[in-house]
Amino acid sequence: MQVVSSSIGLITNPEVLSLLKEREAGQTTSQPTQSSESKVVEYLEEQGTVQLPTSELRAFSEKAQTDFGLTKLEVLQLINQRPTQLVEVSLIVQHGSERLSDDQMTEILELIAQLLTKQTS
Repeated sequence: MQVVSSSIGLITNPEVLSLLKEREAGQTTSQPTQSSESKVVEYLEEQGTVQLPTSELRAFSEKAQTDFGLTKLEVLQLINQRPTQLVEVSLIVQHGSERLSDDQMTEILELIAQLLTKQTS
């Protein structure tokens, strides 16, 4: 495996899962599956990570940053952890109780439920 660019940016768990699944699908039966990659796929699936279209990840990221003023790292954690309770959002968003109202945190939870919990094939 060759490193193309060492500073391309952050990548979400759904993107990692999609990438590894694509690599796995492209391997012929004579090629051994990389055990480290298989373990990562297994871990992500155990954590409930779902493969999501890039368009949905981008839509969530843009809306979260624009509407709620979240940082890229906060958005990354929201995508990876997909919180379901207000307390989880407040723990992910730095100074969440100061920066966001309960209504805004509820909107974030609704946005997560709408855009990040669908499982696609």
